[in-house]
Amino acid sequence: MKSASDVFNPVKGEILEVNNNLKQNPELISNDPLGKGWIYKIKILVSEELAGLMDYDAFLKFTDGE
Repeated sequence: MKSASDVFNPVKGEILEVNNNLKQNPELISNDPLGKGWIYKIKILVSEELAGLMDYDAFLKFTDGE
């Protein structure tokens, strides 16, 4: 089943690049999210907004994916 949803960005930023490979291969988001499945690259405009976000290790603990 295919579905689409909005992408939530937790910090203010300027989009620098979009991964056009996802148009033909949307499964990359699930199969290789830390590699070829990236969605877009941004220039962060307000770096202080990063303070409230989880790092990768905290996210793994949160999702029990350790």
